[in-house]
Formats: sequence, C-alpha cells, structure tokens
Amino acid sequence: MKVLYIGYYKEHSDWGRTARNNILALDSAGVDVACRSVVFGVDHTPEEMRRFEEKDIEDCDVCIQHVFPDHMLPSSKFKKNIAILANEFVEAKHSTIIEKLDRFDQVWVPSTWAEIAFKNTPIEDKIKRVPYAFNKDNYKATTSPVNGGIETRDKFKFYTIINNKGDGVERVLRCFHSEFDDTDNVVLLLGVDESCNKQLIDQKIEKVKTDLGLKPQASDYRKDVFVPRISGSHEPLHVFADCYVSCGTQRTLNLEEFDAFAFGNTPIIPNATDAEAYFDDYECVVSSIYQTNTNRSKMWPDLNNGKDYIIIPCEKEMKETMRKLYSAWSENPVIYSVNRKREAFERLEVMSLESVGNYMKENLNA
Repeated sequence: MKVLYIGYYKEHSDWGRTARNNILALDSAGVDVACRSVVFGVDHTPEEMRRFEEKDIEDCDVCIQHVFPDHMLPSSKFKKNIAILANEFVEAKHSTIIEKLDRFDQVWVPSTWAEIAFKNTPIEDKIKRVPYAFNKDNYKATTSPVNGGIETRDKFKFYTIINNKGDGVERVLRCFHSEFDDTDNVVLLLGVDESCNKQLIDQKIEKVKTDLGLKPQASDYRKDVFVPRISGSHEPLHVFADCYVSCGTQRTLNLEEFDAFAFGNTPIIPNATDAEAYFDDYECVVSSIYQTNTNRSKMWPDLNNGKDYIIIPCEKEMKETMRKLYSAWSENPVIYSVNRKREAFERLEVMSLESVGNYMKENLNA
C-alpha cells in the first residue's frame, strides 16, 4: 500500500503543522507515503517534507485529502479515497459539505465533537475519529525562557497569544483584571509578533481597564507585559509561563492550546470544542455560550452560515478557573510545575506520531 497525502503542509499555520505531523505519523507506522501540496500562500517545502514530496505518485493506491472541502476531489484512480476534516461546523447537515464528503470512502475527524456534527447525516457511517498527532521531541525545551524582567519574577504567569488585530484579547483582559488585584502574585503576558498592531492593542487594553471601573484610571491597574514572538515560534513563551488563556472562538483545536499543555502549562479552554476531547478530564474546561456566526466568509461561503455558531467561553467560569489554578500553584510552585509536566508527558504518549500513525494504518487497512 502506498498513500498520496494532499494538504497545505507548506503553510505556517495549524493546518500546515497538522498535515506535516500526519505525514510523519504515517511514515512512523511504516506506511509508504508521498505528499503533494495545495499552495495556499506559502510555496516553500519544509525540510522534513522533502523526501515525501520527491517520491513518485503514479503507484499510489490510497489518496488522503486534508484540504478545505472546496479543494476536495476524489478520483477513481485510487482504491480508497479519504478526506480529513476539522470540526468547522455545529450544524454540518445544513451545508453542502455533506454532498462533497459523500464521494469519499472514509472521512477522518479529530474528535467526538466532530463526530457529533455528522450524526443523522448520509455520511455518518463513513466518519472515523482519528486524533491529532504530535511529535514528542518538539516539547523538549530547546530555547531559553524569555526574560520578563522584575515584573514577572516569582509570579504565576497567565498568558495569551494574540493576532495582529488583538481579536478576543478583551475577554482575557476583563477576566484577569477583575479577578486579581495587587495582593495577588500574578502577571498577564501578551504574546505578539511583528504583524501585531500595537497601537490598536494598547487602545483595547486601556478601554477594558477604564470600562471595568475598579480603579480611577487605566494606568492604575497592574501592567500587562508584552512578549515578542521569537523566530516564528512561541516556544519560549510556553517554556516561561504557567497558564495559557485562549483568545479564540474556534471549535477546532488551536495548536497553541495543545503546545501550552505539552510544555506543562494548563490551557483554559471552552467546552464543545475539539480541545475538550483532549482535556475533558482536566480541570481547565469551562462552559461556553453559542453565538450565531454572522462572519460569513466570502472565500469559503459554505464554512459559515446562519445555522452555524461560534463558541464564547463563560467569563465567570474562566475567572473561577484562573483563581483555582493560581491557588494550586501558590501552595507549592515547584511541585505544581513538576506534576503538570509529568501529566503532559504521559498524555503525549497516546497522541505521539507512532501511536496515531498505527491507528491511521489500521483505518487504511479496514
């Protein structure tokens, strides 16, 4: 058996990293795999993908397509066609995606929540849950922690990573600054890269603090610490901090959430997401509300419509969870850190390239 894997593995994104890990997982299980990319912005082949990209594909008998539904096209040339789909939907049955996926032999999804999205649809029997794969070696600290200065020394460090417009950062700021005061030994770190609009984010910070009305002026609140993204990687921040609080509203697993966990930092995540499937027995899952998704994509109109929703974490529970984690750390910071790292490493075993690769291989042979 030889597999052709089509995906966005050249991208510097969650899509790209997931595709690369899946290819490496298949290879680790002894599957002969070749890959071809759909170019979606970046057209530079990562070094670890070159040997798979250089393989001939004429003798492939299985094709895995890990792309947006509009890019999927099964072929009778292959004995088996497989689609990989992240959970972009709450109400998948109201989307034309069902018709596209019905042409495949199997549809791989990463979580129980994604499975639920396809209940009572014509493709229900084609759905196979195949978890995300992760390279354990990536979670052995290879860089020095960032130096946050005296403002972060000996403090419990909450952190979030924000995009160029600072989407969702207001929620994290409200929770942090309304829950903790100057008597608490905490700090909030804001991970940013060079594309971030610093002026816009500063304006958001000032507005949140002013609107809270807990202090006379925004400048009277505890200072938030900006941490620059280093060399295209957030790894130094994950090594340095203690608790990741997501700004996002997506239902698919944000790999920053998993990275935080894998480095021993508890990620605070909403329920009804792929992330919950990976941390459902952890104390960091908070309730969320469903808000009708009105952000319809012009490029991908099938991905968002009035039947779909975005996930917004409950701020009350988020604050309670932040307080609970800080209190646990305060009892004994060293033991807290050691226990978290041990738990993370144990969980990584079942999501390693080898484990997931073997599970993929079983599905290919089914």
